[in-house]
Amino acid sequence: MPERKWLVTGGNGQVGGALELLIGDQGGWFPRRDELDLANLPSNDALAAMLRDRDINAIINCAAHT
Repeated sequence: MPERKWLVTGGNGQVGGALELLIGDQGGWFPRRDELDLANLPSNDALAAMLRDRDINAIINCAAHT
């Protein structure tokens, strides 16, 4: 089975931070808002390129607006 490469949004929040402790050393990408702002996403092509460049094959959305 191929290794999972996780994108976890909201990486600096409570849930994202907890997941980083659990899966961070197993191929996770936990971008902070200054790296991937969900309220101001790049174009679809740019976002697809980001995911492809990091070989992401699973996404967990922990981002929240408070």
